[in-house]
Amino acid sequence: MGALSPTLPFVGRVEEFDLLVAALDDARRGRAVAVFVSGETGIGKSRLLREFTADAERQGVAAFQGAAIDVTEDAPFWPVRAALRIFLRDPRHDWAAELLKPWWDELEVILAAGPRGMAGSSAYSASTTLDMLVQVIAALSEHGPLIVVIEDMHWADRSTRALLLYLMANLTDQPVLLLSTYRVDGPGDSHPLRVLLDELQHDRRVRFLELQPLNRQSVSELVVAATDSGISPDMVQFVWQRSGGNAILIEEIINALREGGPSVVPQTLRDMVLRRLNVLPPAVQHCVRVLAHGGEPVPHRVLTAVVDLSERDLVDAIRAAAAASLISADQTGDGYRFRHGIVQEVVIADALPGERIYVNRRYAEALETVPIADSAGAARIAGHWYRAEEYLRAFLATVAAAEDAEQLHGYAEASSHWLRALDLRDRLRGSETGFDEAGLTERAASAAHLAGDSDLAVSLLQQLVTGLPTTPYAQYVRLHDELGRYLRAAGRAEEACVVHQRAVAARPDDAASELVVTGKAGYSEALLEIGAFKKSSAQAREALERARSSGLSTAQARLLATLGFGLAYLGEPEPGLAAVLEGLRVAEASRSPDDIAYAHQQLCQLLCGPLNRLEEGVVAARRAVVRLRELGLGHGHGTTIRAIAANALFRIGRWNEATAMVEEALIVRPSGAAAIELRLARCRILMGQGQFQAAEEDLSLVEGLLTETVAPRLQIPLLTLRAGLAMWQGQPERARRFVSAGLDIAAGRSDDVWVLAPLLWHGIRAEADLAVAAQAFGRPVDVTVLDALRSRMRAEANRAAGSADAIQASVEGYVQLCEAEASRALGEPDPRAWSRAAATLDRNRQPYPVAYAHLRRAEALLGQRTRAAGAVEALTKAAVTARALGARPLLSEIETLANRANVTLPDGGPSVCTDFATRDQVVEPKIQPSEAPSRQPRKASDPLSALTPRERAVLAELADGRTNRQIARRLFIAEKTVSVHVSHILAKLGLRTRVQAGALMYRLQQAQPDPPDSLSRRGKDGVV
Repeated sequence: MGALSPTLPFVGRVEEFDLLVAALDDARRGRAVAVFVSGETGIGKSRLLREFTADAERQGVAAFQGAAIDVTEDAPFWPVRAALRIFLRDPRHDWAAELLKPWWDELEVILAAGPRGMAGSSAYSASTTLDMLVQVIAALSEHGPLIVVIEDMHWADRSTRALLLYLMANLTDQPVLLLSTYRVDGPGDSHPLRVLLDELQHDRRVRFLELQPLNRQSVSELVVAATDSGISPDMVQFVWQRSGGNAILIEEIINALREGGPSVVPQTLRDMVLRRLNVLPPAVQHCVRVLAHGGEPVPHRVLTAVVDLSERDLVDAIRAAAAASLISADQTGDGYRFRHGIVQEVVIADALPGERIYVNRRYAEALETVPIADSAGAARIAGHWYRAEEYLRAFLATVAAAEDAEQLHGYAEASSHWLRALDLRDRLRGSETGFDEAGLTERAASAAHLAGDSDLAVSLLQQLVTGLPTTPYAQYVRLHDELGRYLRAAGRAEEACVVHQRAVAARPDDAASELVVTGKAGYSEALLEIGAFKKSSAQAREALERARSSGLSTAQARLLATLGFGLAYLGEPEPGLAAVLEGLRVAEASRSPDDIAYAHQQLCQLLCGPLNRLEEGVVAARRAVVRLRELGLGHGHGTTIRAIAANALFRIGRWNEATAMVEEALIVRPSGAAAIELRLARCRILMGQGQFQAAEEDLSLVEGLLTETVAPRLQIPLLTLRAGLAMWQGQPERARRFVSAGLDIAAGRSDDVWVLAPLLWHGIRAEADLAVAAQAFGRPVDVTVLDALRSRMRAEANRAAGSADAIQASVEGYVQLCEAEASRALGEPDPRAWSRAAATLDRNRQPYPVAYAHLRRAEALLGQRTRAAGAVEALTKAAVTARALGARPLLSEIETLANRANVTLPDGGPSVCTDFATRDQVVEPKIQPSEAPSRQPRKASDPLSALTPRERAVLAELADGRTNRQIARRLFIAEKTVSVHVSHILAKLGLRTRVQAGALMYRLQQAQPDPPDSLSRRGKDGVV
């Protein structure tokens, strides 16, 4: 990586570096070894040798390094002479003078001469100097292993080449490692260096190492290393495509990104490329310049039809361009491509306008007449006609390219082609194209929607719908149905409801059944999206009956999926599931990609939601993702389905799988509702793992995507997560505000009790935390908000009575959590309430809140100081679950409670420690012999060395300013016990007052800050 800036890390050369290390090991054992490192210009040869020799020198190995220069044969032995001069001036090598005394006079003469100073000299013949240099190198190796580096051997003089042969012939048992570099795009078959290499390849001590371009992972590491300079990690693909893994190009591109953005090609790089091109014969230059305009790869038959060369001359030109490392054969072996994308960019940018138009016209004509096996053939033809400024022909080819892309489910490509067609039609105003603007816009919106870019689809179609007359009704209902569908995909479900309702209301009495069904179907889907399940089911049932009576089989697919979900949610799970599965079957038979995707999505939502068949839902989601990828819908519906599966995996405790699912989906940069759902899914995982800053970033991004018309099913989870994060941050007042905002959004807008229940639990938890804090300081507790939230929770539970059994069970779990939290808020924590909540949540397959309920149950039992065995059992269950999940903040809370209660958690679970002090006795908990703390002597500098662990815990509470009563409640011991501990502390520390003791502990705490990964322990029970 010779050209790569030292400020960037040395990456991607582990195997090559190890090969050099092995060669040096052979040399250490007294065996001369030579390694020839080859590669194209800028591939990283010099950087590899520099890094290797620097590492060897740190280990005490001597090395001298020289490089040949491009002055033909006028500098005999120049690389070795220059290297020796620098080597002998280095004070680290002062030992060398003694070893070289026999040759010192001769060395002074040849080292003083410049590059041309020995040319024609009669004082020392080449053979004499050759023999002397071999003896000098052998003498230097007597000190220890010696590395001799000669770079750029393709420029080396005859004498230096001869020296390498002479060294390998005469050095046998000397510990010398010869390293040399040369360019593969330098010496041709007749070059003298090639003759030398052919002679040496039969020597078993000689090794050849050809450096390949860096792989994508290495390029990624280099780009990430440059992010401190303002380069986005998203530029990895840009750098990779343009550099082809060439180190010097990577450096130049990164520098350009630092200075001017991705469109800038540095002048130094432009000059380097053109210099390499301009030294080639004219026929080769012509071939390369024509090839640059052809796109990649260019089939040989097409290139033959475009270049102004004979077949024989073209083949020769191609071979010369490949030898110069400018182009290479395509992987198929049928065509050619540039080795580095940026080289192609430079050559194109250097073309004159007339040249560009002429070459592109030739390419378009050739591609229209020469059949090639290329699925993007129409797109390439369109691009060439466009660059040739033949806009009518470009328009027709672009439309053909869009239709071809749709046939192959390449909707992203189709979308870009339709947009290009719209642009071209603007240029062709007044010309007959055979397409109207409205039709093109509708096709572009449809392709954008299927490609997952719902925002673009909405913006395109709204232009047509705005001010659209209601007649003809067929066009009116079709465009409103499409717009409503795109709005839902963009997450703007309430806007979609208005659009669909408008289409239904504008229906004339004599409207055809197909139009009636279309209007009602879209409206029912929008109602389902906002959680109006009863209204949605009514609309879907009515439309389905009409579709069946009219024989409209295709229209039934989406209606069955919509109605099935509604039925299942409203208490008919089996008929609902059967309807969704039937809808999927009809959709597959209709071969409509959008209908197939919708049916798959409803099936996954149903299994992972109202039916609570989570493992089955995850399997269905994985199957759906594969199917939608086949249909080219992986960016839209496929992303939403991944988010559904990730939430299911989170709920059942498979967090690593959930993370992988989310990260896989984020690669495609989803937009609209898919992006919102995916970020919310990741935020749940991040919060559970304790990555609060990353969770905050995701929540902020989601807030930027939300509008007032986004469905409550997306807005309410956001506010629920916001409340949970505020709880972890010790801000229950702030959490209370998020809960209030969520309840305002839900008012009269959603039947989705399942979404509201977690929000209400967060609200009551916040009230409980506020109440506990007030109680600790003897302040009165205001239960007004608490009572209102409990009342709302009971009302939601009543509403859930008509829902599916799984939904009722889920809501019941949250009801029990809320009642248990309420007992905490009222100052009488009820362990039985927490036990009931844990049991229900466990039946519902929700290990995370189960662990939280066990934690609270243990806390309630410890507060009573009468049922220690149950408390330890609950802490054990909570800790085991939290560790298995990787829920670090929750585990931290569990460990904090265990520490306060003087319960040890060994080997991933609490110790069996059941004897706690009664209200009137001062008794320390018993510790099993195998768990007794080791009696290691404390450091003399520890002022608290005389205190027991329990006394230290009491002292820490004193430092926080707590009273004996507050300490007793915190540590789950009697107030008298605290008093005795305080007396012991004062006596052992030689202090008179508890204030002095607290001050001492405070000073010690300030002197020992928390470790970086520590979490604050106060009020952070933020389970979502």
